[in-house]
Amino acid sequence: MQADALSSVSTEISVPVGTASVEVGIGTVTRTVTPEPDGSWSISLTQAEAESLPQGVSDVTVRALDAEGEELFSGSVQFDVDTVPPTVSITAVSGGAVLNEAEQTEDLTITGSSDAENGQAVTVTVNGQSYQGTVSGGSWAVTVPASDLAALPDGPWSR
Repeated sequence: MQADALSSVSTEISVPVGTASVEVGIGTVTRTVTPEPDGSWSISLTQAEAESLPQGVSDVTVRALDAEGEELFSGSVQFDVDTVPPTVSITAVSGGAVLNEAEQTEDLTITGSSDAENGQAVTVTVNGQSYQGTVSGGSWAVTVPASDLAALPDGPWSR
């Protein structure tokens, strides 16, 4: 779930005609909005609200209220809240920390570890070019083609 936005589309819960307000609750956060005439609605959470959500599976409740505050409809759906960014680290650069002229003629492999879920993308930028790998089993790897290494300037670079 994108923690800062909930809507009738993301929850697949539209409200009936005659709804004056929609009350949306997740964790300790409850927001009330006016729906569109077609029953669609959306809310945006502040950064503080998103960060206050409990991590893991949470129920999102949606209540449709008439002008007098009487409940017309109630529904819920579960979302997996994950607002904590993963850690990513570089564990090895093939050829070591210094590339000599001969090593620049071969592809460079950069490997690392992460606590991100399997399938998450990792992007490494070298000399303004981005290379993407995928986390699998806590590890990731990207390959920088030799043709791009040849364009590196002489001198030190850091990770």
